[in-house]
Amino acid sequence: MRCNDQAKAAEKIRNKEADLLLIIPESFSQRILSYRDSYRFPVPVEFTGDLTRMEYMLSAIWTYNRVEKYIYTQLHLSNPIVFKETPMGEGLHRTEFELAVPGLVIFAILMLMFSASIAIMNETEKGTIIRLRMAPVGTGTVLAGISAVQVLLGIISAFITLGVAAAMGFRMDGSFWLILFICILTSISVIAFSLILAAFARSANPILIVGNFPFFIFMFLSGAMFPLNITPWFTAGEYPIAVNSLLSPVHAVSALNKVIFYHMGLRDILPELISLALLSAVYYFLGI
Repeated sequence: MRCNDQAKAAEKIRNKEADLLLIIPESFSQRILSYRDSYRFPVPVEFTGDLTRMEYMLSAIWTYNRVEKYIYTQLHLSNPIVFKETPMGEGLHRTEFELAVPGLVIFAILMLMFSASIAIMNETEKGTIIRLRMAPVGTGTVLAGISAVQVLLGIISAFITLGVAAAMGFRMDGSFWLILFICILTSISVIAFSLILAAFARSANPILIVGNFPFFIFMFLSGAMFPLNITPWFTAGEYPIAVNSLLSPVHAVSALNKVIFYHMGLRDILPELISLALLSAVYYFLGI
């Protein structure tokens, strides 16, 4: 939309009625032509908008392209560069919904954080843990039994999510067995973290309250819901390690994207699988 009053235009941006304010100086075309002869006084063109909105970023890119094209036309210049875009993977042929499916699968597995913690606490509330201590049953056996059931629930949740996504148009590509293996490792890591969560509750009910804090951290800061661009601390080989790499879903989402959209194999996702295994071991150690 056009608006000749700068104050009114800025108000429209604040109210999200517009995406970008383009401020063009007076005698813009004449100054462009004079710049061709003198090359001394660049013509200022100002963009204004809310940098936190994707709409502004897209509008700014489009507007910059149109202004640049206008300048080339006025100066009778031709662009010496011809860009050719060659997409990698299947991102070009996927809808936004399909691109979000790997994150939704990991989100379904993250729900184990509550069920696994509650399963552990139920053993204490019902007195089962006392009988287990009196019997020749070790801690590892108890945790293995609980974990096996929860891993099965995680696999079922993941593939129900994939099934619903397929019914809505998602194309299931990539190795089935690799996807299954990633889901198993992710389930184990979430169950391991649930031990830490269970340590802060004396009954099952508080877990539903206390668990919301780590759950939202895992969900929003891991890239499961939307991509994050965080500066890495260092690289292990060529694999970047950032602050959110301490969250197992980061590696799970990366591995699923590589398998589903790029059809990569076991060797290509080995850094993600190693990270998932190491984090699971650390979570289990801290939880125990």
